[in-house]
Amino acid sequence: MLSFTIMIILIKAFALLLLSLLLGTPSANKICFEGYVMDKYCIDLGTLLDNPDVGTLENPEKHSVHCLVDVERCFESGFEVLQDPQEGSASKQYCRALTLDAKGNELALKLGRETGDKGAGCKTCTGTGTLGKGFRATVVGTIDPNDKTSPPLLTTELVLPAGVGCANHSGTKVFSTSECTFGASNSFIIAHGSLMVSSWGFLLPSGVLIAHFLRHRDPLWFRLHRLIQVTGICCALAGFIIAVTQFNVFGPENPARAQAHGYMGCIVTVLGLLQPINAYFRPHVKKGEPKTPNRKKWELCHRGSGWLAVTLAVPTICLGTTLAGLVEVPFQITYGVLAFFLVVAIALLYHDRKLSGLDVSDTAAVSEVGEAVSPKISLVNNGRSR
Repeated sequence: MLSFTIMIILIKAFALLLLSLLLGTPSANKICFEGYVMDKYCIDLGTLLDNPDVGTLENPEKHSVHCLVDVERCFESGFEVLQDPQEGSASKQYCRALTLDAKGNELALKLGRETGDKGAGCKTCTGTGTLGKGFRATVVGTIDPNDKTSPPLLTTELVLPAGVGCANHSGTKVFSTSECTFGASNSFIIAHGSLMVSSWGFLLPSGVLIAHFLRHRDPLWFRLHRLIQVTGICCALAGFIIAVTQFNVFGPENPARAQAHGYMGCIVTVLGLLQPINAYFRPHVKKGEPKTPNRKKWELCHRGSGWLAVTLAVPTICLGTTLAGLVEVPFQITYGVLAFFLVVAIALLYHDRKLSGLDVSDTAAVSEVGEAVSPKISLVNNGRSR
């Protein structure tokens, strides 16, 4: 019985093998295609690195050859060929049609440097070309029909100047395998922006406001301040790590506002990281005793650097939202909403402190853990104590 079962299995396997040999495997599709050549870095970024106000898939003709062939992170990311918007389509957005393989990247880079204009800022251009922006090319190669990636990988044979046509090359143009999306770097932009807006745009300013307005509710203010600031600085640190590992805004190819955002972000982050460190080394004062000169100096330093950090964070975030590409507007709206909540919080906290009648002076009692200790206060309302 067992031998019969094994025989049946072998017969089925042989039949499947014979069928596959008769039908054959799908052959690679040879294609010829013309379109704008774009580096993956700018595609993933969502906007042109050298012109952040321009969407990558909206106006590839504005992409400088300098950015394409000079900037290392751009040409090392690899190239894709974009499909022009189809006639009659409501969308004017270009689509990602083909991904070039290693050979295609090398040939495209070589052709770009040969046709680029040195006078337009292309430092690695080698020829006498006059092209400053919008590098197009004709690519010839094959696509594996089993390749499910999008856009599909082109096993490149030739990368020729635009306009040579496909008459001398068999194959058909690609129309159905494109996608109008951007990817990885945009995810990092969203993650970085979300962490920074939530931390420096809301959490850390909230902690500063609590320390300033809520001292009459001791020890609640100190516990809230410490919890919120630790949470905020952890989010800010995570956002900073994403920035230094995934982006580089300090290169000369970046616009001035991108460089300013980077330098200001570093200053704000350093100030923020120093806050918990100097808080740990604060001079302690016993209950009922006046503040020592060292304590006063420490408070001046701690409060001053805290206010400086959250104040400098405002223009830093505002600049950052202008560099966020296609998610620029959502970030700006979010930051505006959070700023509104902070204004409301200021009004409520101020009103609460005013009702308490407490004036936290330099001679206010301080506990050993650095928490202001409120004296007993008579709250007067309409001339009557309560």
